[in-house]
Amino acid sequence: MEGNYYISIIKHIIYILLLLTSFNGVAQEFADKEYYLVDSLVLEELPEGDKELLESSLNKYHSAKEDTSKITALKNICENMMHDIWIKYQFYQYELIRQKLKTTNTKALKKSLAAALINIGYFYNQQGYVKEAIVYYDRSLKIYEEIVDKQGVSTSLNNIGFIYETQGQNKEAYNYYNKSLKLKEEIGDKKGMAYSMSNICSLLSKQGKFKEALDYNRKSLDLYKEIGDKKGIATSVGIIGTICQKQGKFKEALSYNLESLKIREEIGDKQGSSTCLNNIGVEYFRQGKLKEALNYANRSHKIAIEIGYPWNIKTAASLLGDIYEAQGKGLKALEMYKLHIQMRDSINNEETQKAAIRQQAQYEFEKAQIVKENEAKEQARILEEETTRRDNIQYSLIFLGILILFGIVLSLGFIKVSPNIAEGLIFFAFLILFEFVLVFTEPYLEQYTNGEPMYNLLANSVLALVIFPLHAILEKLLKKRIVK
Repeated sequence: MEGNYYISIIKHIIYILLLLTSFNGVAQEFADKEYYLVDSLVLEELPEGDKELLESSLNKYHSAKEDTSKITALKNICENMMHDIWIKYQFYQYELIRQKLKTTNTKALKKSLAAALINIGYFYNQQGYVKEAIVYYDRSLKIYEEIVDKQGVSTSLNNIGFIYETQGQNKEAYNYYNKSLKLKEEIGDKKGMAYSMSNICSLLSKQGKFKEALDYNRKSLDLYKEIGDKKGIATSVGIIGTICQKQGKFKEALSYNLESLKIREEIGDKQGSSTCLNNIGVEYFRQGKLKEALNYANRSHKIAIEIGYPWNIKTAASLLGDIYEAQGKGLKALEMYKLHIQMRDSINNEETQKAAIRQQAQYEFEKAQIVKENEAKEQARILEEETTRRDNIQYSLIFLGILILFGIVLSLGFIKVSPNIAEGLIFFAFLILFEFVLVFTEPYLEQYTNGEPMYNLLANSVLALVIFPLHAILEKLLKKRIVK
């Protein structure tokens, strides 16, 4: 087991290095790294929209004088670029934020860091590294909750829901999707609402609840069209195709998948294109059109291998295996089935499933602990306020009583009394005043004396020395007034 663990780590490191250096052939001319920031960028591969986005964002990046402005420029690339090269900019932005946080710790930077963690988690999930994805999603959720960002919290919940869905835990996935949707509705995030609805639709479709699924999909499609989100529109159209496929409406399914594919190729969405190509291949295979099915399956498989997404490799390999078997090509079919099983196990194995559950259970436990700590702090705060209020009332009453007592002493001027009685009354009044001062100043003195008897005695002695001369002066004045 230990050997397999280290092999897995080495493979993981090699993959990341390949991603960051992505060698595309000696004959290709790569863009200038000094300006474009990342390795092996081939501008000719980018859709026009991505080229324009990249140029405008990088111009802002290079002209920016502060790191925060640079981070914002990179964020624009990471959130809006359709080509898979965005992930390189995401890692670049993440490192820039991490370095900036060492000197400046602001809410805006934390929010940017949380968004970067989500995107990196998404990338790891697509690569089949579910445990790593959960860790990044969990970190982003904690940050969003710390800075009270409902939109960020809902996004993290949605992503965790997707992890549960891929592990076949539909009930937990639905709960997370629903929590995410409610938060999106609270803040009026139309894009987020549409995304959560699409996920709920997909989940319901898997459970055979087609009517409910289409209701959610219709709402999400309307929102995507309202905000002009082409990728979202392609997703919703593709979902309709999947539902039609499950309902046996193969002609409609093919039409919707072709429409979705057209949009995805237009915006440079390779993962979505691979999914659509596979779905179209499945439709042709159902119709017995093996030549057409093989064409689309191979295109899907080629893109899946290029982007390295296990889920897409798995589905494409499964379809190719069925096609090769139907063509009587047993060895090729066996090769594809092996690849399918390998990808399936990398996505959905017992260890991964348990790790995901443990990670989220740990988060829920920590969250419950935080809630308890906050409740205890709140109770302590309320108790402190009540104690302060009570003490203030009592202090006021005592002070009023002392004033009344001195008023009584002064009123004795109208009645002549013996010197002993006068001295006793004056002493008692000042004794009460001295005790009141001690009680009132004790909490403040405690900060400096730390409750040590020697320091307390010293502090009280100082107070006595202040009050003693005052007592002597007032005693002379009062005795003249009230003594016979």
